[in-house]
This record gives sequence, C-alpha cells and structure tokens, in this order.
Amino acid sequence: RLRTSAPCGICGFGAYLPIFRISSSEVARAWGRSVAPASAEERSVASLDEDVVTMSVEASRYALQRAGIDARELGAVLVGTCTEPYQSLSCGAIVGNALGVPRKILAANLGFMGKSGTEALQSLLGLVGSGMIGYGLGVAADVCLTRPGDGLEQSGGAGSAALVVGRVSSETAAHFEGSFSLVSELPDSWRRSGESSWQQTGRFSSDYSLRMVVDSCRGLMEELGLKPEDFSYLVLQQPSSRFAVDVARSLGFSSEKVKAGSIFSSVGNLLSASSLVGLCAVLDVAQAGERILLASYGSGAGSDAFSIVVDRGTVEKRSIAPSVASLIGSKRMVDYPFLVRGYRDICG
Repeated sequence: RLRTSAPCGICGFGAYLPIFRISSSEVARAWGRSVAPASAEERSVASLDEDVVTMSVEASRYALQRAGIDARELGAVLVGTCTEPYQSLSCGAIVGNALGVPRKILAANLGFMGKSGTEALQSLLGLVGSGMIGYGLGVAADVCLTRPGDGLEQSGGAGSAALVVGRVSSETAAHFEGSFSLVSELPDSWRRSGESSWQQTGRFSSDYSLRMVVDSCRGLMEELGLKPEDFSYLVLQQPSSRFAVDVARSLGFSSEKVKAGSIFSSVGNLLSASSLVGLCAVLDVAQAGERILLASYGSGAGSDAFSIVVDRGTVEKRSIAPSVASLIGSKRMVDYPFLVRGYRDICG
C-alpha cells in the first residue's frame, strides 16, 4: 500500500480525443473480414499532425484551466506513454515548454505499457505528498499503431488525459485515499525497439491480465478496509469490450458501476490513456462524497489501483473545459484509405 504523508488531490482534470473516427465494420470491409468479437464499435484516429505530444498539450491545457493555476506554478510535468514520438527527447520537456512552464522544473517520460499514465500519477503523489513540489502535472497519451490487417486495427485508438495534482483544499475536485501496485514481467503484447507497431501473443483479456487487475483492486480494498459496495464507480483499463465487465464481475461489482467510465466502444483502446480518460469521464458526472476505484494494467509491467473520493470542487470545474462525453460526440467518420495514410512510419 502507498499512502502520502500529506493528503493529495486532483486540482484539475482534462481529456482530449482526436475528432476522426473509423468504424470496425469499415476496417473489416477493407480486408474482406467480419468484425472481431471484442473490437470497438468505432475508434479514434489521430490526424497526420497529431501525436502523443500534441494530444498531451491539449489535455494539459484543459486540466490547468480547471485547476485555476498558471503553468508556471507546476513543479513537475510527467508524461506516461508507450508510443512516444521521439526516442531521445523528453515528451515531458516538450509539453512543459508548450505550456509555458519555467526551466526550473522536473520533466520526464514514463513508459510502462498501459499503466504508464498511472505510474506518472504515483510519482506525482510522492512528489506533492512529500512537499518537494506544490503542483504536478501528470499526462497519459498514446496513439495505438498497428500493422495493416492486424487484429488491433479494429480497436487501437488515440487519446490523452491530464491531471493536476496538489495538496487537498476546498477547491480540489477529488482526493486520494491510497494506492496499491503490483508488478509483473509476463507480457501479452509488446513493441520492439525501432518498431512502430505492436505484436500480441493472444487476446488481452487473458486469465493472467484479468487476475493482475483483480489482485491489485483486492489488495487496495483490503489495505483500506473497503468493500465493493463502498464504491460508486469502477474505472478500469479497457483493452477490449469485455475486459472491464469481466474484472467487475470477478470483484463483485455490478456492471452499472462500470458504465460511467466506459469509453472503449466509442474510441477504442487508448493504451496508457485508457483508464485516465475513463476517470475524467466519471469526474464529469460524479457527486461529492462518491468513491471511485481506478485500476490500470500494463502488459509486462503490472497494475496500479487507487481509491479516490470526489470533493465539492468538481462540480464548479466541469463547465470550464469540454467533458469526455462532448469529445466523444464531436466526431467525423473516415474511411480506410484515410486510416492508411497514418501508416507512413510502418510502411515506409
């Protein structure tokens, strides 16, 4: 169990989704196949001028607006991603520079597959909770690249989420009760150095990955003395249409508690941004006093789980920036040739 010496909370939150979408049926049609059972109805598609950095900047601006602070007050910018556009440059530094943060700041990338974003969040809780910094910005962003014709082509999306973490006050949107982490080196998907697309050993919702998330959630609840009925929402990693539902059932949560944070069917698998965009969706609708169980999963990395309680400040912050629902609703459908244009790094 990880708990900070001083209470920490979410001062601002924001998400970003590309406007373009492609349906699974369109991808399947291009290859003369049927729609895969666990695929999304449609998924977000990054434009040619969008990547992890640009999406991180957009989500971060929304989070800062809701936090009501200037970027110059930030003490750290941590970007969690497993699809960074540069191998030798810091996305955290680039994002911070775009936001106007001072040079005297900690900036870094964190890459732990699907839990890259929650690793950034864990790090910020330690920095803020120890008093090393006053505010920190944690970002999760990914563009899921696949090989043409690959099974992930029907479900791999793009998006980002950002959280401003600070000490708990009357204006925080929510506060953290505690967290729990498990690590694992067993991968079910991976991307080799120098390659742009992912490879898989099988479908994501395997018994092992499901068990990792279930164990991290149970470990958190045991440490905090909480039960499923103490939570109003369950927000999970969403690699497929069934994974979150299967985890909820294994934990004893009703499927209703998963709905508010479910985004997979509309935007696909957002990798490290998956669980945090889902969290933003819940903060858009949750009421003060309600408790959220957030859990991520990263192949070959492990799982992070958090207990988060919604505070009164979240209601006033909602109208300041676009909700996740509005971002999902603002879309433009594209065809398969449009999607293929984004494969330039894969196909050469």
